[in-house]
Amino acid sequence: MHTFLPRRAALFFAVLTAWFLPRAGAEEFTWKHRAGDRYRIISTVREDVSINREFSHHAEILNRISAEVERVEGDNAIHRAVFLTAEEAFPDAAAGSSPDMATPDMAT
Repeated sequence: MHTFLPRRAALFFAVLTAWFLPRAGAEEFTWKHRAGDRYRIISTVREDVSINREFSHHAEILNRISAEVERVEGDNAIHRAVFLTAEEAFPDAAAGSSPDMATPDMAT
């Protein structure tokens, strides 16, 4: 009779923990759009290019994206974006490891 109560209490706390534990670390991320907001994304990709599994050249790809929130409708927003992509090829390994390749000038 003495062991029944601790088992029942342990089961109760196990169920209670299983019920609340998954919710304890949950967070909801939302983005609050406002008309007129502007932002930009700049990324650089450096890669070795192969054709038929044979090295061809090194490439550096620069992506620039500028966006503006035109209007907001409830939880949704209409964006206008301009995408600009530039690629530079380096035919040999020496060109791909130059100082210019390691630290590109993002201002231009």
